[in-house]
Amino acid sequence: MKSKKSLNYNVVRLAAIGTLFALSQYITLPVMALYLNQFFHISIPMVGILLGIPMIISSIFGRFASVVARRLGNVNTLSAALILYAFDYLGYTLFKHPDIIYLISLSIVAGLSRILWQPVFKGIYAQVATESSNADTIFRINYLTIVAGASVGPVLVILLGGFQPVICIYSTSFLYIFISILVLFNRNFFKSFELGTNILNSDETKSDVQNKRELSITLYLYIFGGFLIYCVFSEFESVFPLALKFVTYRPASLFSELLILNSICGFVFQSLMIFSKRKPRDSQGLFIGNLAFCIAFLTFAISLWIHVILVVGTIIFTIGEIFALPGSDIAINQLAPNGQKAAFFGLAEFRILGFTVGPALFGYLLYQFGYVEMFLFSIPFIVLASLSYWYGYRILKRYLHTDRTDLSQSIITER
Repeated sequence: MKSKKSLNYNVVRLAAIGTLFALSQYITLPVMALYLNQFFHISIPMVGILLGIPMIISSIFGRFASVVARRLGNVNTLSAALILYAFDYLGYTLFKHPDIIYLISLSIVAGLSRILWQPVFKGIYAQVATESSNADTIFRINYLTIVAGASVGPVLVILLGGFQPVICIYSTSFLYIFISILVLFNRNFFKSFELGTNILNSDETKSDVQNKRELSITLYLYIFGGFLIYCVFSEFESVFPLALKFVTYRPASLFSELLILNSICGFVFQSLMIFSKRKPRDSQGLFIGNLAFCIAFLTFAISLWIHVILVVGTIIFTIGEIFALPGSDIAINQLAPNGQKAAFFGLAEFRILGFTVGPALFGYLLYQFGYVEMFLFSIPFIVLASLSYWYGYRILKRYLHTDRTDLSQSIITER
């Protein structure tokens, strides 16, 4: 067990790199769709496809991240991801009139870069959390780095030339290269979390097949629950601005105000949770977050033309966000054995398919049924996700003392 001072230093190191990575993404995120549409004259539906391809690739092939990390090592894998990201974004600036095949190729490269970065980096976070007596706090710090990047990124976009896409893209590429240098400077730290080979004794290899299958089901239940939560969460960032046209004459301005409120509250609430001495135990936080999401969507549904209710709903939604999103990672981490963190988080990348399915599905529901109905339709998704987590958690508690190392091998090889 590492000393508390050493663990704190490791967390700070990861948080700093994670914040820079989130910042690099959120510098470009506000302008990329506009850049593709206005500068390359790509249709809006095609823009959606191009931006969705990386998520789809990552969700399908994320489970191979641990395989690559085992062969190349953490340092080479993370560095390769960052360099690919940097050159991928630069690729958007090379031609004034690129053909669609070229743009699809860039989206595919972005998906491959995400596969190399996300599960491995999150797996290292999980390993640090395992060595700590307060894993919950460490995962919340990881979430806080994303919130920080999402808050500062749009401000930098304005400072970098008032939404000039090319400047933002160059800045993002530079940040990726800078982060890769940081990874190389910290190579010994990242090497200390290399994926090892688990050694099984003769008794452990004879663990009951039924136990392994049921614990495998736990992982898939957690992934399915996370997928559903990501579907409804993505509704706020993507479809919500369109829904606001039903309740205001200034949807863009109102959404910007609510998004700023969401970011500020997310940062404040999560910081309070990190320093709080009383935290929800095990899966409690996850279910508190899902309950808050249900209340938030009910609040949105009854908020027609009453903006104060929208503000209240956004604050409640943020409470759900700070519990449910880190809670999903915490649940995966509790299940994943040491040495298999990246493998489990690689499989869990399937959850992010919710960021593709959610906007399409709830956009259709908004168009077909309307504002109130769209939000009410979200609630069964949250309830089903909660049931999925609840059943998976029951299985985990029941078989907590079975051979989880052997389980990890079965999950990864049986697909």
